[in-house]
Amino acid sequence: MSSDYILRQIEDMTRFLASVLFMKRPSTVEVMDEDARVTAEYLLLHRVRELLAERRINEAENLLFDTLAEDPRPEYLPVAIEFYDALHNMSDALLAACDFSRQEVAEGLAAITRLYGMPQPENG
Repeated sequence: MSSDYILRQIEDMTRFLASVLFMKRPSTVEVMDEDARVTAEYLLLHRVRELLAERRINEAENLLFDTLAEDPRPEYLPVAIEFYDALHNMSDALLAACDFSRQEVAEGLAAITRLYGMPQPENG
């Protein structure tokens, strides 16, 4: 599989997920709940961002999927989309330096859509 094909697949999947998600709700993760407590999705987002800043991509992805396996609440979907969008915007060299690949980004996005029972986008 060529890297151009994988890149196009990631772009299509990210756009698809964002359009489905953002048509239904605002694009932001809620920081506080109605009882003025920090939300679980914000805590997850904060930790994922920290791991990305430290270039610990595999740990961030593991945290994301462990959290979703335990409780696949819809509020976590924007966190997953932000994570994979950040990876998509990284250079191939940076991904490789972090022991990650474009193929893994595409596979992770596909796993997210399956987990949430979303239709797979058309590959063009």
